[in-house]
Amino acid sequence: MLDIAKFPRGVDPDIDKAIPATVGWIGPERVAASPNFAYQQGKLILGSVGEKLIGYMDDRHMLTVAGSRSGKSVGVISNLLDYPGSVIAIDPKGELARITRRFRHERLKQNTIVLDPFGTSGWKTSSFNPMAMLDPSIEDSVDDAGLLADALIIPDGRGQDHWTLSAKNLLHGLILHVATTKPPALRNLLHVRELLASDQRDLEELFIEMSGNDVFGGAVAQVGDSMSAKPENERGSIISTAIEQTSFLVSPAMERVLADSAFTLADIKKKPTTLYLCLPAGRMATHFRWLRVILNMALIAMERERTKPRLPVLFVLDEFPILGHMRSIESAAGQMASFDVKLWPIIQDISQLRAHYKSSWETFIGNAGVTQWFGNTDFSTAEYVSKLLGKLAIRVVNDGEVTRSGQGAGLQGQSRSTMLHELMTPEEVTRYFARETGLQIIKVPGFKPMAVGRVVYHTHPHFKGRYEP
Repeated sequence: MLDIAKFPRGVDPDIDKAIPATVGWIGPERVAASPNFAYQQGKLILGSVGEKLIGYMDDRHMLTVAGSRSGKSVGVISNLLDYPGSVIAIDPKGELARITRRFRHERLKQNTIVLDPFGTSGWKTSSFNPMAMLDPSIEDSVDDAGLLADALIIPDGRGQDHWTLSAKNLLHGLILHVATTKPPALRNLLHVRELLASDQRDLEELFIEMSGNDVFGGAVAQVGDSMSAKPENERGSIISTAIEQTSFLVSPAMERVLADSAFTLADIKKKPTTLYLCLPAGRMATHFRWLRVILNMALIAMERERTKPRLPVLFVLDEFPILGHMRSIESAAGQMASFDVKLWPIIQDISQLRAHYKSSWETFIGNAGVTQWFGNTDFSTAEYVSKLLGKLAIRVVNDGEVTRSGQGAGLQGQSRSTMLHELMTPEEVTRYFARETGLQIIKVPGFKPMAVGRVVYHTHPHFKGRYEP
C-alpha cells in the first residue's frame, strides 16, 4: 500500500477530532476498498494502489495536467489497452497506434483507423476528406464549411484580425463554392488551396464565378462580390493571408490523407472504432491545423449521429495546447457529454490553458469529472493545485512563560489556537508528486483528494500480453 502517512498534514489520524475537518486525503486503503473507484472494464483507469487498479467513469470530461516528460502517454496507453468504447486519439509520435492498435483490433474487435501522413506509426495510413461531409442539398453545410475555415485560419494575436477574419470569410465561401460546383474528385481542401494560389487573372475569374453561384441563399455569391469589389492591395493581402495559413496543404503527405475518404466519422459512434491521428513532434507546429480540421468535423458528426453507444466516444487530446483556441472544443467542454462524447485534454501546465482560453480556462476544470495532477514543476500550476486541495483547520500549541504564582495555580504556559493551513503548499505539491515518486493527485468532485500510484502498463500484470513492445 502507498504510505501517505509521510504527507505533512491532512492524513486522517493527524486530524484533531475536535476540529471539523473540511479537507484531507482519502487514504489509499479506503480508495482501494471504495466501490466508487473499483476498476471494471468500461471505466477509465486512473491509477493504482499496489497492483489494484483504480477506475472511474461518469458523464463528465477528464483533464490531465502533468509536466514535461512525466509519463503522460503511459496513462493514455494503459487506457487504450483496456477501454472498449470508441476512441479518437491525437497521437503525437505514432506510439499510441504502434503499441495499442493490434490489441484494439484483434482483442477488442474494433475497427481501427490510422491517419498517419508522415508514416510515424508503422501502420499504413487511411484517408479522410472533411469536405465529403458537405452536402450541397443541406443548409447545415454552410455552418460546417465555416467550421472548416475556422480550423484553418487562426488569428495571429498581433491585432491583425482584419486580415485573418477576411481570409476566413474568403476560405468559407471558396470551400462552399468547390463543394457545390466541382466534380467529386476535386471536392477537397487540396483543390481549395490550388485555387487560392492561382494567378491574378484566374483569381479574378474565380471571384466572378463565385458571384454567380447562388447556392445557400447567396452565401458564396456574397463572398465573390466582396472580393471583386475590394481594392487590389487589400484583396492581395487577404489572399496572401489565406495562402500562408493553408501552406501545410501543399504536401504529398497531406494529399495522402485528404484526397478522399475511406470511412465516415459518424461510424465511430455507431460501432466500436479507434481513430489514431498521428503527427511526428517536429510537424506539430506546422501541421496542427489538420488536427483542428479533423476534430471540428468529428465533433459535428458526434452531435448529429443519434446512435447511443454503450460507452461514450473518448477524445484523447494529447498535446492539447498545440491546437490553439478552438471554439468547438470550448463549447464541447460544457455540452458534448450529452452527445455521448468524453473529452480528455492533456496539458503540461495551467498557463497553457490560460493562454488559449483566457476567459474560460476554468471551464475545462469545472466541467471535469476527474482531474489528474503529477510531475508539476511550475509555480503557477503548483499554486493552483494547492488552492484546489483547500485548507485544513489545525490545532496550534504555543508555549509561554509562566510566573511563579501562575505555576502555583497549576498553569502550564500553553495556549491553543486554531488556524487554517494549506493541505499542501505549492512547494510540497511539486515535491511529493514529482515525476520520480510515481504518485499523482486525483480530484473527483464530491470526494476528498486521492493520492494514488500512476499505472505503468509495461510493468503491471493487468496489461501483460496486450501491448506491442
